[in-house]
Amino acid sequence: MVSAVATAKKSAKKKAPSIKSLKKKYSACDKDVQDFFQYLPNLLENFPLHVSIAYLFLRVETVQNLILYCGVVKLHKASSEVARRAIN
Repeated sequence: MVSAVATAKKSAKKKAPSIKSLKKKYSACDKDVQDFFQYLPNLLENFPLHVSIAYLFLRVETVQNLILYCGVVKLHKASSEVARRAIN
């Protein structure tokens, strides 16, 4: 069994994906995914990689908040205003 330390060291040695590979993965995504991350190609082309990564995390966080909001309102029948204040 591989220890957690060995796994962490192995992961730390991996290189971050290149801009070229990110563009290729983006192009392979469904239209819905491309629409959701519509600004990614421009960011990859014109800004440092960390800006693109920050954008990706921001968009994922936005969806996560929406999922939490919908779950609280629909499943638990909470007030939409209370749920909005709690999540934001």
